[in-house]
Amino acid sequence: MSGRILLVTGTGTGVGKTIVTAAIASLSAKAGKSVAVVKPGQTGVSGDDIGDADDIKRLSGVGPRVRPLPRSHLPCRCCPH
Repeated sequence: MSGRILLVTGTGTGVGKTIVTAAIASLSAKAGKSVAVVKPGQTGVSGDDIGDADDIKRLSGVGPRVRPLPRSHLPCRCCPH
C-alpha cells in the first residue's frame, strides 16, 4: 500500500479537530486523492447518537469512507485512556 496517513489530534474537546478533519478530507477528495477517515474512539455518545464521525461525513462529503471503529463509543464525555 502506498499513500500518506495524516493524524489530526488536539488537547481537548471543542478545539476544532472535527472541523479540521472534515476540511482536509473534503479538499483532498476534491483534489482527486483517495480519502478514508477513521475515528478510532469517541466519547460523549452512545448507541445510535450522532457523533463526530457523522459530522465529518456531513461536512466533508466523503460519505461512507468515514467510519468509527466498532465498540469505540463511550457515553461519558471523557478521555478514553
